Amino acid sequence: MPGNPWYAIPDWWAVVGTLLTLIYAIFHEELWTWWRRPKIKISIQVKHPDCVKTTLPKQNSSEFYSECYRFRLRVQNFGETTAEAVEVYAERLQHQLDDGSLEDVERFPPMNLLWAHVRRSTQSISPGLCRHCDLGFIVGPNTVADAIDIHFDHTLRLSLDLEVQPEHSGFRIAAGSYQLTVVVGATNMRPQRKVINLKFSGEWHTDENEMFSQGIPIEVIA
Repeated sequence: MPGNPWYAIPDWWAVVGTLLTLIYAIFHEELWTWWRRPKIKISIQVKHPDCVKTTLPKQNSSEFYSECYRFRLRVQNFGETTAEAVEVYAERLQHQLDDGSLEDVERFPPMNLLWAHVRRSTQSISPGLCRHCDLGFIVGPNTVADAIDIHFDHTLRLSLDLEVQPEHSGFRIAAGSYQLTVVVGATNMRPQRKVINLKFSGEWHTDENEMFSQGIPIEVIA
């Protein structure tokens, strides 16, 4: 008579059970940590609350203010564990040329963006919550008292909100199409890269709905 198949032999099941118990004893903490890891998603909608119109004090003046548009990334934790010391590192800025190709902005200084309100480069995010990270801002060419509806100014710039603003102007971008690569990392998660499309028209719209829809479309594409 042919022998019993291996799966019908009790000793084999004992060996399998011992191996599974050993694997669980060695790796269960790592597997549990991986399962409950932070899961970060970056997005932006060019409207409230991600983007806002506000005012900034003009230099060397305490009475007059400039209008300002702020653009902020929404960073959300969909995981089951707090993401510790999250940072958003602006790694690379590229300018899209007329033929569609991309060219590195050589003067761009790679460094962290700042978290909104707290103005720090790192921020923890609890499970199910989100935080805003300042991407950049545009300061209007006129004071609040000036009544203009739309204005094109070749000197108008979108300033990326880096943790340090160097003396050179590599963090200020003129009208055009750009791709910004950012790396999102934390002490308890692997870093991930995202690409953000920026299309800055160079126009200033006093009406914020027009500014958000026409002045600077922004989207996370990868």
